[in-house]
Amino acid sequence: MGLDYLSFVGSFPVSLQIGSARKDFYIHEALIKQHFETLYDAYIKSRCNEREIFEDVEEDTFVRFVEFAYTGSYSVPHPAALPAMNENDDGRRAPAEPDTVPYPDETSLQAGTGAVPLDEPIAEAPSITEDCAIAEPPAPTAEEVTEFPSEISWNGWSSKKMKKKRKQFTDYHPFPESLPLEEPSIGESRGATTKKETLWNSFTSRARLKALSPWEPDTSPDADLDFSPVLLSHARLYVFADRFKTSPLRQLTLDRLRLTLSRFDLFSERTDAIVGLLEYTYKKTEDSEDDLDKLRELVIDYVACHVENLTENRAFLHLLQEPGSLCKDLMLKVLQRLD
Repeated sequence: MGLDYLSFVGSFPVSLQIGSARKDFYIHEALIKQHFETLYDAYIKSRCNEREIFEDVEEDTFVRFVEFAYTGSYSVPHPAALPAMNENDDGRRAPAEPDTVPYPDETSLQAGTGAVPLDEPIAEAPSITEDCAIAEPPAPTAEEVTEFPSEISWNGWSSKKMKKKRKQFTDYHPFPESLPLEEPSIGESRGATTKKETLWNSFTSRARLKALSPWEPDTSPDADLDFSPVLLSHARLYVFADRFKTSPLRQLTLDRLRLTLSRFDLFSERTDAIVGLLEYTYKKTEDSEDDLDKLRELVIDYVACHVENLTENRAFLHLLQEPGSLCKDLMLKVLQRLD
């Protein structure tokens, strides 16, 4: 979203009271007037009628909207750590008791393990005796020493004849011994470089921009992480953008939520996050006979693809029994899976 900053940075910031605590948040008036007309109209009505139109908006959601208004993007919270939990009879999770391993006593350590009791003396290792020493070979006697003849002959060829033949080749030199081969200098091999060119090459080699990496969702494979804050941050911002008719922000939240869910590992510990997202979606969006809400369509598509894993969650089964169009929308999507 390209912004003409000169068109609004000169305007005064206005205060919007957000949330049940009515905390003041500031944003340039010209910015919301030019790009967020529906939000600006709501701001004017809240001033004239003294009504708290933004009382049901979460503070962190509005902060993400302000971030998007100035930068065209928004930050996402990190997944929270889940404590070790056990499931009770009512389907809720309770803290698990830590596993304790009793320290073995001396008797259990000795029994059946081949360990030596502490009160038994340990046999000393045998020392190296003379029998184990390496014997040196005896020195050869004078009779065993054999002298080789100074002249050895093979089939009548004596060493004197070989010396004569060697002399015939001693005067031949294929290369002059006193002239070593000269290597070309560095300047001759690749061309001389002046100091000016060296300095310019050093300058241009650093003339580059660091590429901005595209947005990537946090898809940690750790099953003990709670992704509810991550998923709900996209859904809440979508509801805000849909309410005040901010189409670019609404589409961005859908794209990021879809990308996050497409890389989401649905462990049994993470089904609560999906059930919470499904419940929030159908409570904060409206039914429509003509068209299914975009957020509902996205979430129900994901649920239909993983309905087998979610049926083990009791909160999910309880949610299907509540009045509304959730059960109908899910059944219509599940029918599309049948061959």
